Amino acid sequence: MTLSILDWSIIVIYIATVLVVGLAYTRRAQRSTQEYFLSARSLPWWLAGTSMVATSFSVDTPLLVTGWTRTGGIQANWVWWGLGVSGLFSVFALSRLWRRASVVTDVELTELRYSGRSARMLRAFRGFWLAIPVNTIAMAMVLRGMGKVAKAVTGLPEELTLPIAGGVVFICTYASGLWGVVFTDFIEYIIAQGSAIVFAFFAVRHVGGLSSLVRSVSHDMVTVFPHPPAHTSIWEAGFWTPAVVALAVYAFVQWWAYLNSDGGGKIIQRLSASKDEQHAMWGLLWFNVAHYVIRTWPWILCALVSLIVYPVIADPEMAYPQLMMDIMPAGWLGLMIAGFVAAFMSTINSQLNWGASYVINDIYRRFVTKEASDRHYMLASRVTVLVLSALTVGVALIIDSVREAFMFILAFGAGTGAVYLLRWFWWRINAWTEISAMIASTVISSTLYLLNRYADAGISYPAIITITAFGSAVVWLVVTFATPAVPIPQLAEFCRRTRPWGFWSPVMASLDGATKASTHGEAFRVVTWSVLGAVGLFALMFGIGKLLLGSPWLGLALVAVAAVCSAVLILSGGLRTEAGQR
Repeated sequence: MTLSILDWSIIVIYIATVLVVGLAYTRRAQRSTQEYFLSARSLPWWLAGTSMVATSFSVDTPLLVTGWTRTGGIQANWVWWGLGVSGLFSVFALSRLWRRASVVTDVELTELRYSGRSARMLRAFRGFWLAIPVNTIAMAMVLRGMGKVAKAVTGLPEELTLPIAGGVVFICTYASGLWGVVFTDFIEYIIAQGSAIVFAFFAVRHVGGLSSLVRSVSHDMVTVFPHPPAHTSIWEAGFWTPAVVALAVYAFVQWWAYLNSDGGGKIIQRLSASKDEQHAMWGLLWFNVAHYVIRTWPWILCALVSLIVYPVIADPEMAYPQLMMDIMPAGWLGLMIAGFVAAFMSTINSQLNWGASYVINDIYRRFVTKEASDRHYMLASRVTVLVLSALTVGVALIIDSVREAFMFILAFGAGTGAVYLLRWFWWRINAWTEISAMIASTVISSTLYLLNRYADAGISYPAIITITAFGSAVVWLVVTFATPAVPIPQLAEFCRRTRPWGFWSPVMASLDGATKASTHGEAFRVVTWSVLGAVGLFALMFGIGKLLLGSPWLGLALVAVAAVCSAVLILSGGLRTEAGQR
């Protein structure tokens, strides 16, 4: 189907509206870099959380989910579902700690947590590492996804559409800073999520309804958990099929090994920009519910429908936009494409602003030009956004697969996640721990990928994650105990400011009674709340899935479990912080 005048009108009106809303915040963003990067720390939870969702909901994500579901069934989505464990831990353990730290970027925490030359070197190194290689690859992956959709819609080559798409987003980010980003995120999420739900409705209707859909695909494609061979126990080698091993890695290793196990830079930016701890925690909770519960099933339903409509297709990721073009009626098709544009713009806007915050706050302002005016730093910020935009377009032109790029990013940082978590809870972690973890993770993951690409080694993705995580752990543990600990006065100041819990006994003597009292019993409460939250989240997500896919009683039982977990969290005070109690 080709685009009608109505479709084009909807797309143009949407893009114009977002640009106007974004540019309306230009004057406010120009007041200071605090406004440009953190919205003056005044975001309410609903706006901060929705911005988190919109940022992680990009044009490439439905393509990724479609590719995974078509090739491995619904259970293949554990590659991103498993990260929900760290998501709920971040809600109850880390959101309040990040807000108390009052940093501009997560990298700035380096010199609050550590001291000396190694801390300064780590801050500069990690700021560059996240802003340039990690950020540009992530943005290029999104831009590549947009290029695929644009090619399916217009037939134009990606070499033409990628620079155009990158330029449109650059204009909005360049001018409006985080204020423009979060308010356009709110509009973009509503359109992107709404259009995905509408698409799922039309897709399911196209194949005769949910019952017909379930009957038309194999049972293995709609199972949530992989089934080991019959009559085998967990102690037998035959039990551990590749699918079972993959699930074990995603559920028990990847969530803590993940580069963003502590929340991730874009999420942390919005936690830091929230009004207080209460708004930070609620915003992150809303993000996890929207991210895993609301977004999962519209994409999966469309992916299952595509298996019926296109049993064979050259590029599994392209089944989603191809199905959209083939079945959506005029007007609704324009809304769908506007949804794709919305998802694309919300992510790239955030990535550009976030990446520039590292370059300016953690490299340029800290080490290059320390005492310039805010006007000078605002100009430098905008130049950085321009440079990052150009780099992203260049990287996007050489990426072949969105899925391959996503998996590489996950593996690339798999050796660092444990360190990013432990620095909050174990006093012995130092700057050299982080440096060695980043180097080891980069070297090990890159080596394994090169062996697969050029030596046909056949190393599976779960194996890459596991080898990278545990191989890096050996390196950073040795380095940690071979290098001096952070001085106690530095750690004491960190504890007074953030009030973490965990293994801080050598520091306790330096702390006042109020700080000690605020962390008493915190570990048990936070772990209990995190477990309840994770159980409730997955029960609600799988309950909705069972209701949709023909198991109503099991679905209702799982929804009831989620309701019980939510009630216990509310009654036990799990959703209240000190700010919320005042």
